[in-house]
Amino acid sequence: MALDLEARDISYSGTFIPTLTSFPKGTRFVLDFTIPSDNLKDFKNVDSLIGCAGTMVRSNSYGIAIEFDKECRIKNLKNL
Repeated sequence: MALDLEARDISYSGTFIPTLTSFPKGTRFVLDFTIPSDNLKDFKNVDSLIGCAGTMVRSNSYGIAIEFDKECRIKNLKNL
């Protein structure tokens, strides 16, 4: 299944994605991110935001939180 959603928060270790669709805790996701050009400066030296894998760790009525797999963590966001 492919969904076109907008991440509300993205950090070193994961992201929160607003969605009305619910998923069971532990659901695996493969994420492809498109970054608006005015935000590209925050993502310098990022190897890839395509094919990032992660696991849903929690959800609420606003959306889902996905924790990235270790190899997908966005190192240059760690100290923001």
